[in-house]
Amino acid sequence: MKTWIYCWQHLLLPMLLALVMSGCGGGGEAPPLAAPQINAQPADLEVLPGSPARFEVTVAPTEGLRYQWERSTDSGATWVAINSAESNSLSLASTDSADNSSLFRVRVSNDAGQSLSSAAKLTVKPQLVSPSIASQPQAMRALQGQAASFAITATGTGLSYRWQSSRNGSDWSDVEGGTGPILALNSLSLAQDQLQLRVIVSNAAGAVTSDAAWLTVLAPSAQAQFIQQPASTAVVAPAPASMTVKVSGNPMPSLQWQRSSDGGANYSNIDGATEASFTTSATTLADHGTRYRVIASNTEGISTSEPATLTVTAALSAPSWTLQPQDLNATAGQQITLRAAAEGNPIPSLQWQVSTDNGLSFANINGATQSSYSLNAGANDDGRRFRVTATNSLGNSNSRTALLRVSSPTSALSGRAWTAGKALDTSNLMLTGVGSATAMDAQGRVTVLYSKMVQDRMALHALRLEPGSKGGAAIYGTPVVLDAGTPGDFATKLRLAVSPAGNAFASWTHKATCKDANEKPPCFAVSTSRFLVSRGNWEAGQIANNISDIDAPMINDAGDVAARIAIVDPAQALGMGLAIGWRAADQSSFSSKSWPIDINGSFIPMAVTLDAAGRIAVFGTQTQPLSTNTDIAAFRGNVRSGLGAVEIIDQRGAKASFNKVWSNPKGQIVLMWSQDNGSRPSVYLASLDSAEGSWTVHDSGQTPPATDAVIPASLSDDGEFNWYFYGRCQVLRRTTAVWAEPAALPAQMCGSTGIPGSPALAPNGHLLTLHPTDGSWLSYDAQLRQVISARPSVSTGPGYLLGFQKPMTVLPGTLLLSNAGVGAYVSINTFDSPPSQSAPNGDSRGVFSAWAWYLQ
Repeated sequence: MKTWIYCWQHLLLPMLLALVMSGCGGGGEAPPLAAPQINAQPADLEVLPGSPARFEVTVAPTEGLRYQWERSTDSGATWVAINSAESNSLSLASTDSADNSSLFRVRVSNDAGQSLSSAAKLTVKPQLVSPSIASQPQAMRALQGQAASFAITATGTGLSYRWQSSRNGSDWSDVEGGTGPILALNSLSLAQDQLQLRVIVSNAAGAVTSDAAWLTVLAPSAQAQFIQQPASTAVVAPAPASMTVKVSGNPMPSLQWQRSSDGGANYSNIDGATEASFTTSATTLADHGTRYRVIASNTEGISTSEPATLTVTAALSAPSWTLQPQDLNATAGQQITLRAAAEGNPIPSLQWQVSTDNGLSFANINGATQSSYSLNAGANDDGRRFRVTATNSLGNSNSRTALLRVSSPTSALSGRAWTAGKALDTSNLMLTGVGSATAMDAQGRVTVLYSKMVQDRMALHALRLEPGSKGGAAIYGTPVVLDAGTPGDFATKLRLAVSPAGNAFASWTHKATCKDANEKPPCFAVSTSRFLVSRGNWEAGQIANNISDIDAPMINDAGDVAARIAIVDPAQALGMGLAIGWRAADQSSFSSKSWPIDINGSFIPMAVTLDAAGRIAVFGTQTQPLSTNTDIAAFRGNVRSGLGAVEIIDQRGAKASFNKVWSNPKGQIVLMWSQDNGSRPSVYLASLDSAEGSWTVHDSGQTPPATDAVIPASLSDDGEFNWYFYGRCQVLRRTTAVWAEPAALPAQMCGSTGIPGSPALAPNGHLLTLHPTDGSWLSYDAQLRQVISARPSVSTGPGYLLGFQKPMTVLPGTLLLSNAGVGAYVSINTFDSPPSQSAPNGDSRGVFSAWAWYLQ
């Protein structure tokens, strides 16, 4: 019975269970055992006599392995098993000359088969040989949990090995157990990903360090990621450029290089560029700035590298010229600029040279080392020759020679004389002073506003005059009635502005019916009219509603208008407020911004400017909080959108007194005010060199003018500012954004009390004066800085103008001067025939006439 039970338990039951499990598919089968595979072969060794020697292999799989090391002393013809050598390594405690050239190998087996390693040679050398690396360790990739081996082949006697690892390639630490030519790392973890490994091979004769090899440990599935990004590179054309990336991922990612020629906005694939390294074709300068990147993709996703930029420079070349200096003609005092350009690699240095002996010899011009050279041409520069030398490490080259011819300057004021007086209009009564206004445009066309009696009322007229060419007759237009007037009333506060091209704006004040119960008679209204050159006539006068006064208007060539105005505002203490008004060319009424008339108010508008583009700027003083000190402030904007926020131009601990502002069609502005500078009162000047620029402030050091003093200054279209000090016979200039010290004017311009009379000043700084007692005249060119015409004697010649037997006060009028050099004098007086050379006293009959004389 016991025998039966034993057989059931130990023989029949296990067999039956095996059959059941096999038939039902339960439990599964273990994977079949694989034959061993040697991953790292034994390495050749060189040792000294008496030194140990060690050979080793790494094998996978590691289960159930059997090792047997063998030795051959006849170059591998026969092999003999080594007793007790049954592990993955073989160690010889001591070697001698008999071991020299012996071969060693290992036979590895398991139940599935066997593998035989390659033979490693042992060399026993009687002399020490320095270590040398014959084969570097290679990068390895393995999945998490697998093994990886790094191997090195080195020559030398008695070698020792020290493997090291690093995360950054700079800091290294020894690997535990890494003391042989093969480093085996088992059961890899993701923490070891991107580890760098190297080995130091040494003996008594020295040491060598291998290259670093990368270890990549992959998760069973991992999205592509870049271990090494493509690096920007620079080449000299036509050399190609190479770039490399390193990526990880599982499955191993596929790569695609891309190129961008628009700064990275768009990329396109490069045909065939699917490897880790990419080399361009021969480069040209057109490739400079091209960007490259790599798209890495696998089943887990897509990754994009950082871009790398290609810098391409030209090949080394001697200087050559792309721009030659050209011959120039100039007038004395004119600034001229010579220009040249050279190319080469390295970039050539430049040196301008001058010849004063018709090109026989040249001398360097100190400091002239740029691509352009400027000078103010003088008469002694006529005939001089200029060239520039370009030099780099491959040689030098001289440019062509440029000839400079300098002629005497011709002023716009030269060759001009006064025409005979012309009676423009006549009446029993004409108003002067507030009853007339005169202005001149850039070409010398004159607009005159005046009131004269027509039947029982004073009518406002406008008249336009045009100069003739030199030697030609002036053209005098026909008076146009702007306001027919009403009995007992006449137009006052006439304001007139003209643009450089001849557009005109006129405003005037006359009595009107009071519109509000709070208004106290007499009440006044302001009317306006424009003359547009494009239309050739004056607009019908129209009343500017709620405006009680217009001051210092401006009009541009587009027909836009801006002015300082007073507006009717019963809510204010004085019934009015100070404002700035503007009107675009296509608008029929004014827009405005006002500030209350209040001695404690924050801002008081004092002036307005208008440029050719319709930009407006308002200037004034602004009271500092809790202080009597005032700042110079401004608002900027345009006739379409109005004014922006306030901006402080200058702020200091003193009360500022506004003087005047000048502007030109480009939007350049010079602003003047008086203020204590800490030691004494001084005149300050703020300049704006571009419409959208910022302000610069200059302390002129000049004594402030009287409150009501005329300030003779101008701002040209080129931004040159001229401020004339008549009493001292000096001028203060600002040229090319630089303020100069005051300079003396020519002596003949000034008398014992300075410049006599009230000179006319053109925007470009030209000056025209009439002597107040004898009518003699003088013209001054601001660019040439010299007197052009001076007429000290009036007995003969074209200098005779208005009669010198009487002072100019008998012929009150306005003197005008344009940029073109055309002058005019307009006078309303009671002469039927004004004084002349033939009739020094003239003929005065008590009837009013409007007279005009042209300097043309």
